[in-house]
Amino acid sequence: MKNSRKLLPKPFIFMLTLICGFMFFCDKDPLTLGERTYAVTFSAAGAGGTIAAFVDGAPIQSGAAVEHGKNVVFSASPNSGYLVKHWTRNGEIVVGNSTNTFTVNNLLAAAVVTVVFEIDQNYAVTFSAADAGGTIAAFVDGAPITSGATAAHGRSVIFTAAPVSGYVVNEWTLNGGVVEVENPTVFIISELTAAAVVNVSFRECAGEECSAVINTYMLMFTAGAGGTIAASVDGAPIQSNTTVDQGKTVAFTASPDNDYIVREWMLNDVIVSGNNTNTLTVENISAMTRVTVSFRSTNIDNLGMENAIVITYGNSVDVHNPLAASVNAIVNGGHVELRAVAPVAGGIDVVMSGTASNGSFKAYASDIAASAGMAVRLHLNGVNITNLRGPAISFPRGRNIDTVYVNLVAGKENRLSDGTEDYDPTPEEEQAKGPFFSESGVVFDGGGSLEVRSKSTRPAAAAGGDYRGRHAIVVDHHITIRNGNITIPESTNDGIHANREINIMGGTLNIKSVGDAIQNERNYPITISGGRLILETSGIKSHGIACDSNNVIISGGADINIKVRGNGAKGIRSRGNVDFRGGVTVIDTYGGIDSTGFKPGEDDDDGTSSASGVRVHRNFIMSGGELTAKNRGENSKGINSNGNVTITNGTIYIMSIGHGVKLDGEFRILAGKLTSLSYDKKAIDHNPGMLHPWNENATVDRRDRCDGSAHALCAPFNDQSFWSF
Repeated sequence: MKNSRKLLPKPFIFMLTLICGFMFFCDKDPLTLGERTYAVTFSAAGAGGTIAAFVDGAPIQSGAAVEHGKNVVFSASPNSGYLVKHWTRNGEIVVGNSTNTFTVNNLLAAAVVTVVFEIDQNYAVTFSAADAGGTIAAFVDGAPITSGATAAHGRSVIFTAAPVSGYVVNEWTLNGGVVEVENPTVFIISELTAAAVVNVSFRECAGEECSAVINTYMLMFTAGAGGTIAASVDGAPIQSNTTVDQGKTVAFTASPDNDYIVREWMLNDVIVSGNNTNTLTVENISAMTRVTVSFRSTNIDNLGMENAIVITYGNSVDVHNPLAASVNAIVNGGHVELRAVAPVAGGIDVVMSGTASNGSFKAYASDIAASAGMAVRLHLNGVNITNLRGPAISFPRGRNIDTVYVNLVAGKENRLSDGTEDYDPTPEEEQAKGPFFSESGVVFDGGGSLEVRSKSTRPAAAAGGDYRGRHAIVVDHHITIRNGNITIPESTNDGIHANREINIMGGTLNIKSVGDAIQNERNYPITISGGRLILETSGIKSHGIACDSNNVIISGGADINIKVRGNGAKGIRSRGNVDFRGGVTVIDTYGGIDSTGFKPGEDDDDGTSSASGVRVHRNFIMSGGELTAKNRGENSKGINSNGNVTITNGTIYIMSIGHGVKLDGEFRILAGKLTSLSYDKKAIDHNPGMLHPWNENATVDRRDRCDGSAHALCAPFNDQSFWSF
């Protein structure tokens, strides 16, 4: 570890001492000149208690100057009947801390800290609908509660009523007394000071009274730290906790602070997939609606990580470790290894930047946090690491840790690579399978980019089970991709390889691999609900998306483009179901027949394997979205299913040398559109009696080599006109 305090040359010290003798403002030891201090200001809000602060165990006064890098410990002393509600730092609430202490570790700037107290009292909130004319719901701080739950003193409680058809609200009561409300469907206790029993009753309406009623619904919206949120209806601004007429459209606008951008939107506690823009539109309001926008920092200094271990790669590695009492940082040349002396509550943050032409980062996640949770939060802040003989980043022995969080810092480019050489042997019970390897689950997020190259040509496992580098991103657990730009320009085997579920919600993936572009190998699904995926594979029997034992589900705004070139390769291969619910998927297969590695039940009955756009071992299901599959190799198929093919909506375009749709089970199309063209075989190849009549809401255009139908194209196709259909 580098020493940040450098000695000045002796002649310079002597000269500076002489100068200080004649200048009244030079009153410091020359060796301490240039050390920085920052003002630390602190206070208690209201009369609920007091606050004190300490540096190195000694008390300080508010406004004191504290040296750079020091830890400042704040202690709150609530008065009788009060407790800490929350802390704020520089005007922002410290999320998740309502204890009596708060620590600013590694002071890097001026700090203003406030503790806020509240009365230590909770009250029961009971609510009900008096009859069957409707329902009632209640919310505290925007979150729903159940009847009988408690809420803290001073909280606001919002009650909403939803009459059924033919009924209107009759009256509201609070603790038995009738209360007047402006909006008949909403009652608000603005400040809870005692237990509350709320009841709403309904009455039947008829004729003009019913038709004159315009149902209104409560609208609540909030913004997390890092920005604000506004909403408007018909161009007019509205406030949170107000009502909106049924059928209206609400436009929400987020305004991020400097150095922040939108992280995600949530609508009624569900993430709005694929939207990290500054706007959200909710159409046709028909129920109580809650909207939340959260932000993320684009500046590493704003990430709120006073405890962060900061690693800077270069000619040597500089490690700033404020957690040295709990976590050892072992540096060996360009290689950094973190091992915990004792588990760290809540895990650790690691910030990485700089370049290492032969280096690595390794963290034993299981040692750092002994229980499930995010053991390590890794912030890639412009780092470029090549490890010639192993992973560039790895988290071995971490299976009891649920998640490692990888933040691609906005605006930063990050690159990881292994070398073409054999991997070094790993310690007992460790594995190393690619340039990014983790035995813990991994979540990728952030507004930056990550490039990963897998160059190792070593087989999957050498004799004796000694695992070697194969894939680019390898996780022996689950993978979630929320955002970020991830590029894998080359991989000697799979691009992304997981043992458990793969969940892609946003961001951009651009993968070129010899093996599968995306693959999981155990009984967990692959779910793609957003993002842009550009996948290309070149190996024999390689796949764009491969799920070994479960379902592939594509929905939302997913935008997928797959190109596979090897014989026997598939665009999407699932040993469970393939379920299209939305998105746009385009698949191009160029390979033909492969006769190696035959597996019964997986390949064709003649011992060969043909390329397919979609190969599904159970059922193909489509209820939305658009699928285009062009299959140019010998005997290549569009959809090849061992089970049923069921289409209830959506659009499918297939152009194949071989069968357009081949299935062993039942074929049903209830709605949507199917266009299937076969150059050399059948548009739909099915077992007799298993092809059901088209529903009147469905459109089917099936044309093949010579099937005897009125639309058959029995003459040879013109190649150009066929593929441009």
